[in-house]
This record gives sequence, structure tokens and C-alpha cells, in this order.
Amino acid sequence: MKRSLIVSVIIGLIVAGILCALQAYGILFRAEFVITDLIMRHSNITMLIANHWQYFFITILAFGVAWVTVEGAPRGWAWWLVPVLLLELVGITLIWALYHVFFQPLPSILAIAGSFLLASAYYLVARGSRARVAAHMFSAHVSPHQLEKVIGTDFPLESRATSHEATVVVSDIANKHELAEDSPPEQMAAMLDGFVRFATNVFLTQGAYVQSADGEGVVAIFGFPVDDENHAEIASGAALELQKAFGELRKSDENIFGKCDLHLGLSSGTIVAARLQNNHHTEIVPMGEPLELARRFCIANRIYGSRILLGPRTFELAEKATVARPIDFLGGATSRERFEIYELLSLTKSAKPEDVERRDNFWSGVVYYRERRWEEAYTAFQKSWGDNGHEDAPLQLYLRRLEPLVLRLTEASPTPGDLPT
Repeated sequence: MKRSLIVSVIIGLIVAGILCALQAYGILFRAEFVITDLIMRHSNITMLIANHWQYFFITILAFGVAWVTVEGAPRGWAWWLVPVLLLELVGITLIWALYHVFFQPLPSILAIAGSFLLASAYYLVARGSRARVAAHMFSAHVSPHQLEKVIGTDFPLESRATSHEATVVVSDIANKHELAEDSPPEQMAAMLDGFVRFATNVFLTQGAYVQSADGEGVVAIFGFPVDDENHAEIASGAALELQKAFGELRKSDENIFGKCDLHLGLSSGTIVAARLQNNHHTEIVPMGEPLELARRFCIANRIYGSRILLGPRTFELAEKATVARPIDFLGGATSRERFEIYELLSLTKSAKPEDVERRDNFWSGVVYYRERRWEEAYTAFQKSWGDNGHEDAPLQLYLRRLEPLVLRLTEASPTPGDLPT
């Protein structure tokens, strides 16, 4: 914004200064003699707009058009400005002529055209330079579409560090260590390479910044480098899309991916993107708690048998757009710090009513479980049993925890014959 204003002021000063000087020496008036003669021949002109008003119009239009062009060119809404203003000037000139007042249109027309051309030239030169810098920094991490967004926005490429509200997604092959023990190195390498390429492509298609893609999984960030207030919702959709696409990949290439499982962890919050200079190469290093937590949530899937785990902030931001259920609490860096984690099931727009009902029953079961109301918890969890109940690992985990507790309560309860009369 500050740079746009400075550039607009400079362009406005150049254009207004030249045109005001030409107007003062009468050069512009002589240049539009044909227009003047035509209007005066058909209208009984009794008054001319004074020069000081012409200077005012020239200055206002020069600065205004320069600023609107510099600001609006990246967004595509400045290019229609010139024809609209030119048509308005012609209309104003004709209307004033009806009231016997002559307004010189040429100074204002030249102010509009001159400012627009100079501002457009600046934009094209600056965009070319910005495009080269942005491509150097981001082309290996974002899709071409996202790169265009970076170029077209006010993202500060020259800053040493920027802060963003974003969602981090960590995806990894859940059982890769077990597979490494049972698979030849060549097959393991092919599996990791295929997974990294596949997951990277899916995340790039969904608009992510892919921070890293290696044997430790693929780390994608949504809401960076282009800020997006819906980053948690978009990241959740991308995680579900990757899970669905990976399921199809397993079926199509069972030799490599048939035994693989996919785990994902999502965490939202503030990240800081620092620029580190390595010789002539600028490396962007995102930092922040969401990166660490997303990896922890990804690993925590192994404990509960879930597929996609959300942190509390991600769940809060995407709650209306997603169907998720509470799983457990994870400890933080200190003994008092705990994070509630949620399992992402689907997007709200694609969820069936019976899926939502089972989620609600599971939620009730978790609440009863935390309140130590074992029988009510057991009943609620049984109600959440669906067609895939045997494959629902978190549900099976809670039922296994509750069965001995409910059995103990049943054995401790007196039978009708034991009741006193």
C-alpha cells in the first residue's frame, strides 16, 4: 500500500506537471482547435472554464488514475477505467455546451491517458521483476496457480520474515517401519518415492505450500504464502481428498501400495516464515507450534487406529464444514498442557444423516466415559456402531476399555432375589 502510494504520487507529479505547463502556455488549447471550433459553431458559448479549474482537474485525474491503475492492475479491475472516464468527459463537455459553457476536454483526456500508460508500464516492469523473485522462492513448493496468486498479491517478497495464520498437514505411511523390515530395499524405495510424488501432487492441486516431501512424510501448509481465512476448512478437504485418492491408488497398484496405510495430522495456528540466504539461494523456513503438533497428531493415529486427527484449533475453525468426533487428550510440553484431538470423518456437505447420528452417539459416549458413567457410555458407543463397526478402530478401543468396567458393575449389582424384603 505504501509503495503503491509513492509510485502513484511520482507518476501523478510527472503527468500533472507536464500537462499544466502545456496548458499554461496555451499549447493544449491550440491543439484542440478543431474540437473548440466545432462546439462553438453549434452552441452559443458565453463562458469558458478558467485555467485554474483545468489545473485542478488535471492534477486530480493524474493522481487518481495513477493510483487506481497501480492498485487495480494486479486484480484486473483497472483496465476498464480509462474508457469509462473518457466517455464521461465527452458527456460532460456536451452537457456543459448545452448551457453555453465550454470545457476543454483535451487536458483531462491526456491526464487520464498519460497516468494510465505510465502506471501500466510500471506495473508490467514491476510484475516481471516480482515474477522472477517469486518463481525463485516458491516455484518448487506451490502450483503454478498459487504462484500467480503470490505474484498478483501484496505478499512482501523482500521481507526477512512474515507471520501467517495457517493449517499444517503432515501425511505419512503409517506402517512404513514394519514394511521396511519385510520388504526389499528396492521395493521400499519405490513405495516411498511413489507416495511422496503422489501426496505432493494432491496437495499442490489443493492449493498447498509443500514444505517438505521425503522419507519422513509430506508436510503441506494451507494459508501460506497467500493468506486465506478458510485455511482449516481447505486443509481438511485436502486431507480427505488425499485419503480417498490413496485408497484408489492402493487398489490400482497393489504390488507396491497394497499393504500401506495412510495417516494424517492437522494443526492450525500462527507460523512464521523466515527467509534464510544460502549463497545466492533464498530458502524459506516456516516455524511454529502447528508444525510440531501436526506431526505429533499424525503419529498419534497409531495409538487409536484413526486415519486423520485434528488439533483443537483446526477443529474450532473447521467445525461447521466438517464432521469430526473427539478421541482423546494428548499431553503437551508441560504436565499441565493438554490438547484435545478429534478424528476427521468427512465434510459436512457430503455427510449422510446416519453418519452424523453415529458421530453424535460416539460423542455422547466419550462425554459419558470422561464422566465415569460407564454403562451410559457403553450404550452410546453401541449406538454408534455402523456397517463398518468392526473396522472402526477408535470405537473398538473404547468398547474394549468399557467392557471390563461394565462387567464389574453388572456383577456388583444385586439380583432381585438378593434384595431385602
